[in-house]
Order: sequence, then C-alpha cells, then structure tokens
Amino acid sequence: MPYQLINNSLLPAALLLSLSTYSGVPASDILVWCKEGNLAELEKCSVEEMKNAKDNHGGNAVLYAAWGGHQGILKWLVDTKGLDLTYQNNHGTNVVLYAAWGGHQGILKWLVDTKGLDLTHQNNIGTNAVLCAARGGQKKVLEWLTDKKGCNLTHRDNHGANAVLYAVLGGHQGVLKWFSDTTGCNLTHRDNHGANAVLYAARGGQKKVLEWLTDKKGYNLTHRDNDGANVVLYAALGGQQGVLEWLTETKGFDLKYRDNIGANAVLYAARGGHQEVLEWLTDTKGCDLTHQNNTGANVVLYAAWGGQQGVLEWLADTKGLDLTHQNCIGVNAVLYAALGGHQKVLKWLADTKGCDLTHQDNIGANTVLYAALGGHQRVLKWLIDTKRCDLTHRDNIGANAALYAAQGGHRILKEWLQKQTQPQTAGNF
Repeated sequence: MPYQLINNSLLPAALLLSLSTYSGVPASDILVWCKEGNLAELEKCSVEEMKNAKDNHGGNAVLYAAWGGHQGILKWLVDTKGLDLTYQNNHGTNVVLYAAWGGHQGILKWLVDTKGLDLTHQNNIGTNAVLCAARGGQKKVLEWLTDKKGCNLTHRDNHGANAVLYAVLGGHQGVLKWFSDTTGCNLTHRDNHGANAVLYAARGGQKKVLEWLTDKKGYNLTHRDNDGANVVLYAALGGQQGVLEWLTETKGFDLKYRDNIGANAVLYAARGGHQEVLEWLTDTKGCDLTHQNNTGANVVLYAAWGGQQGVLEWLADTKGLDLTHQNCIGVNAVLYAALGGHQKVLKWLADTKGCDLTHQDNIGANTVLYAALGGHQRVLKWLIDTKRCDLTHRDNIGANAALYAAQGGHRILKEWLQKQTQPQTAGNF
C-alpha cells in the first residue's frame, strides 16, 4: 500500500480543519479568502496573520490563492505582504502544483513565463503538474501541459501512481474516458504496491467511479494490492463510511477483512486519522478498537504512523489506550511517527506526552534509522539539529541510516546521509 498515498501531498477542501488562529483571525478564514479571491477581507488582516496562516499540511495563503486562480491576490501577497512565491508546503508542493490542481492555465503561464518558476517541479513524492491536473480533473490544462509544454502524460510519482490513478482518486470519470478513448492511457495501471483504479476509487470515496469501473469497464471489485489490502481497507484508510456501507450492505464484503499481516479496517482508519469512522466501526459494527495485527501493532501505532495526533489524543484521553504500547519487536509510537515522517507528532509525543525520542526497538534501531527508512530528510535534520540525535547511530547488526534509506528505496537520501557521515579531512593550505 502506498505510504502517504496522494492525499497528504495535496489538501482537499474538506480537510480545512483544526487550523491555527492568530490575533483572533482563524487561519481557515484567511486561506478560504485567498482561495476565493476576497481581497476586501484579506486587507483587514495583518502581515503577521497572513504569513502565519497555514493548514495542517503547511499550505499557506500563496498556495491557496494559486489554487483558486487569483493572480491579483498572488501579486498582492508577494509584493505587498512579503510572502514568498516559491514557498512549499510540508510535502514540497508549490504554487505550480496548486495552480495545476485548480486548472488555472493563465496562472501557470504567468508563474513560468514571468516569474521563472519551473513547470516540471515535483513534490516530495514525485507529484508533478500533470498529476495534480489529473487529480483536479483539469482536462484542458492536461492538454496544454502535454501538447504545448512537452510534459509527459505517462509520468508516475515515487509510488508508481500515474495520471489515471490520480484522476480516479479525484472521481473524474470524464477525464478517465478521455484518457482511455483519446490518449491511449491504460486504465488498468497499478502502482508499485499493486493498487489499481478500484482501490484508489475506494480510497477517494468515489462510488460512481467504482460502479463505472466494475459495471462498464469490467474491473474486479475484489482486487487486492501486494499487501492483501482490498477495497474495504482502502475505503477505511480514506475515511469513506458511505463506500464502506455500500460495499458491505450491497456488495457483500466483510467489514472485518484483514490484509496479509492481519491489519483490519480499524487499523487502516486509524492510520488515515478518521475518528468518526473508528467510532462507527467500533460502536455500530462491533469491530474491536484494541485489535492488533500479526506483529502486535495496534491503533496507537497506526495512528502515529499516519501522523494523526487528533486520533492519538482521542485514543489516549477518551478510550484509555496506552501511548507507550510496543509491537512484538519493540517498535513504539515514536518509531512509527519517525517512519511516517511526522515531526509534529514526534514533538508532541516527546514534549507533551513524555515519550523517549531515544527509544530503540529490539534490534537497536532508533528514530534516526526509522526516519531514514521512511525517506524523511526533514525529520532527520530536525532530530539532529534540535534533538541532538546521532546521525551515525547503528543498530545491533551494524546497519546505519544510509543502509536503512537504501532499504526503503531512497537513493538521494542515502547519498545525502553518506556525505553527512563521511570523515572530514583537512584540505591543502
């Protein structure tokens, strides 16, 4: 299953939740005004409020204005308020990708031709303008990118997801038909984890696309990815209660289905951060909130893996679950959060909940090695610079961070780690 999949690199409008407030003006209001182009309200905000307004994924006023297609607001933010046009959210997504997602060809032209931004920019998981446009269902922008700007319609992100899977996640059946009928894109494409359009549609809650794929295109609704995860688990991961109800009540799927390592819908919903689905599964459907997979990982560890602080607080404070729980090899919430690259959750666990950032699993692997395994350079820098963790730490068999990064398939991070840990030699004077 794709680790952070796609939703974490771009923030759907429905996820404008729990945002910071500065000087009495909610950040969510500022971001909505930027997306809507409401200059009258924005002019009432201070420079500090404009700069500090960010969503849970680090999306700021500049990105929301680009998403909404408001070039005037963008220029005002940059020229008058001093915001940075090259700003990226926590996942490396910039104004080019937000504008492509919103379908704003004019903004893209201005950013590239006038401001010198790179149309081929990719975020941390390899998502580019083509994939963002597909996610947004922006057929005209897709045509412009590929026909006029030479972008590759077959581009895949680091997980192997292509434009077809991004369009499916967004529920854009018209774009999918165009892909299939005009461009020759293969609707049966699977990502590196074996997830196909059916699983992406379940994750995105796209019931109509699911019906179209299965009833019209001959897809198998029972498809599983390489880890044995099916539509039930993907729908739980996406928090799609409506799809879960349809799958179980109409299509006869088992809500208690487990993947190859024993993870069920409860664990997938925890990883996705969906408290309401967790409550529905446990209170209405009789699922066990204390379920553990075959390695002893429970909802606490899955929520930490997904970076879901809100769910962790609910599990600990309301449901009485233990934040110090470890699986059978000694992996705890700290290590899972490091694996997922969730600096804010790591900070919360350490500074607020008293968890030990130096914890090691049964073979001596610590947060540095787990962050390297997940490919998270930003977290590694934070661990080293702020928490004084040792980048040269090795586990009990001598494996260091570079080896863990290589195991996770992160070549660039591996090379960076090797450079960081090379002995310093004196040069010629």
